[in-house]
Amino acid sequence: MAALPSVAVIIPAFNAAPFLRRAVESVWATEYPHLQVAIIDDGSRDETVAVARQLCAEAPGRCRLLEHGDGGHHGVSATRNLGLANTDSAWVAFLDGDDTYLPNRFACLTRDAPYLAATDAIYGLTRMHFDGAPPPETVGWWSSTGDDLFGIREPLTDAALLARMLLGVTWHTGAITVRRWLLDSTGGFDPEKRIAEDCDLWFRIAAIGKVVPDDLSQPISRYHRHDSNTYAYRIEHRVPMVLAMLDAWR
Repeated sequence: MAALPSVAVIIPAFNAAPFLRRAVESVWATEYPHLQVAIIDDGSRDETVAVARQLCAEAPGRCRLLEHGDGGHHGVSATRNLGLANTDSAWVAFLDGDDTYLPNRFACLTRDAPYLAATDAIYGLTRMHFDGAPPPETVGWWSSTGDDLFGIREPLTDAALLARMLLGVTWHTGAITVRRWLLDSTGGFDPEKRIAEDCDLWFRIAAIGKVVPDDLSQPISRYHRHDSNTYAYRIEHRVPMVLAMLDAWR
């Protein structure tokens, strides 16, 4: 247990009061022994900060609350970057304040030392979870096979992985575990981007790091869809993704 690497879980939260406890408790339910949880409030106008303070009080030394210096709303990229700047773990994982991890989320870090030594990032699958009936026009956008799994299904690495990603297929934000040096080397999330900001970073890490698959026979996280999601599947939201793909090709 002592030899397992440390992991910081970066949780950006904007008006996430109804969901935040569920998210954080799913992190503890993984029972991974070396976790730092950073909840970063992004200028919420609901009870998010109060919920976060209570969660941190319940896990002293393992959970902390961060806020932007001006208390404003800066977007998810700047908010995740604030969490990165204020944690010091060897590995980093991300979880939006309304999503959850599955218990096997960090099984990838319990593998043998040579495997981890040769690995810079590990991607897995996410299960879609709808809090209520999804709008018919949005069903299936995450998968070409018609099931409820989101992500890259084949165990791809290196150039083959990047090529697949540049066709518009990536992993969900809650299903990637990354070495801190790789995030530092690629500059983190672009604060100017609020749609496809995660994919923009994934392209960069796949271009310079050794990114490998997790056990793709089962998902490691849940992507909860509900009426207040920041991202909605609309045709105009595909434009930032295409622009990020073109930047990566260049």
